[in-house]
Amino acid sequence: MRFPTSAALAVLLASTVSLAYAQTATGQTATGQTATGQTATGQAAAVQAPAGQTAQPAPQQVKPDTVLATVNGQKITERDLAIAYSNLSDTVKQQPQGQVLPQLLTELINEKAIDIAAVKDGIENNPDVRAEMNAASNQVLQNALLRQDIGPLLTEDKIKAAYTAQYANKPGEVEVHAEHILVKTQPEAQAIIDQLNKGADFATLAKAKSTDPNATDGGDLGWFKKGDMVESFSNAAFALKPGQFSQTPVQSPYGWHVIKVLATRVAPPETYEQVHDALAQSMEQDALRAELTKLRSATKVVVFDQNGKPVPQTAPVAGQ
Repeated sequence: MRFPTSAALAVLLASTVSLAYAQTATGQTATGQTATGQTATGQAAAVQAPAGQTAQPAPQQVKPDTVLATVNGQKITERDLAIAYSNLSDTVKQQPQGQVLPQLLTELINEKAIDIAAVKDGIENNPDVRAEMNAASNQVLQNALLRQDIGPLLTEDKIKAAYTAQYANKPGEVEVHAEHILVKTQPEAQAIIDQLNKGADFATLAKAKSTDPNATDGGDLGWFKKGDMVESFSNAAFALKPGQFSQTPVQSPYGWHVIKVLATRVAPPETYEQVHDALAQSMEQDALRAELTKLRSATKVVVFDQNGKPVPQTAPVAGQ
């Protein structure tokens, strides 16, 4: 779930991954532990071994403050590793954790060594560096607040409830299957309509005249809903009956169209899986707007012009 209102929202609702390290007879292994007691790969901590194999013991449960390494006495804990793991890309997370986590720990050790050297050189006292550090700290706080306040509003149960209210047991939208011919000018489109009225084949004219990339397919647009096309095009297409073509050229930002409707149908309601992500994103945006409105209303904001004079402010608008 992600949207572009603020950089802080990039990690909105990001799950905290708890990673457990356990010592085995052959060395150190790592496994991710979720809040439900399952590993990050979706397997329970203790699983039944396949036939003919010996079941492996469940990994030892450890606390987030468990120390995994020290660099000049500075600790790197399991919590540090969990945070670093949660920020990895989904592609990397698909790799075996037994490979990823040791490499990630090595990276944290390297970063800690760099941090120590930077502090030793006094780099944190540079005003520009200090400003960047403060900005990063503020972003962490923003993310935490959004997770705290918005996260509970976007559970799977609430998304399912929204689906039931907005989609379930409601008739699907009307769709049309249409062809079109796109040309640059209105006279060109009118000349094509005149030829169609004299019996010319629509698909043949589309292949010869249309500037749209689908001209090679006879101008076939396939099935679409009214909201899928620009308003002028949709209004014209949905006003036609199957077998009819537009008798006047239809203008859009792309040029002038001649439209022919082949068939109409009522599409089945979209499934939960089809609309899940879009619905979750919409709910997230609504929750964010409400949260920002609440937060802005509880604060005093003064904006200054280039001369240092306060600019009159209207009511706070979410997202600004």
